[in-house]
Amino acid sequence: MTITHIVLFQFSSEALKDTANIQRICTAFQALKQNCLHPQTHKPYILSLTGGLNNSPEVHHSGGLTHGWVVKFENQEDRDWYVERDPAHTEFKGMLEGVVEGKGVCDYPRGKKEHKGYLVNSPYRVNSTSRHCFVSSYFRPTSGLRQLQLQ
Repeated sequence: MTITHIVLFQFSSEALKDTANIQRICTAFQALKQNCLHPQTHKPYILSLTGGLNNSPEVHHSGGLTHGWVVKFENQEDRDWYVERDPAHTEFKGMLEGVVEGKGVCDYPRGKKEHKGYLVNSPYRVNSTSRHCFVSSYFRPTSGLRQLQLQ
């Protein structure tokens, strides 16, 4: 069961003036795909990592979030290692202090139980310092909506 981990940042208005530092942070985030090593195999374990500057025409719905990334993991254990203990990720998070004033995180598993437009997922622990989106219950089709498909 793969885990999709979505991370959204709101860089402070002061930080956004230093475009070189923002670029350095974005490059460092992208480098986590190679720099995060599995604790047993000592090989990269992130399946994919993409992201960058928000260019949505719906910027009025962004809540000030300026950048976003999607990180995919093979399983929950890899995601948990990344979030809680991975040294490369921990070092990266240090770059964000004083630069990021808001963030959002949304994780969801794929392939657990999906059928007929219903998606059942397990809950994820809450980190009170972040805004979180949870896909942790049944999504049932409503009138006019026959099937929910998440990719």
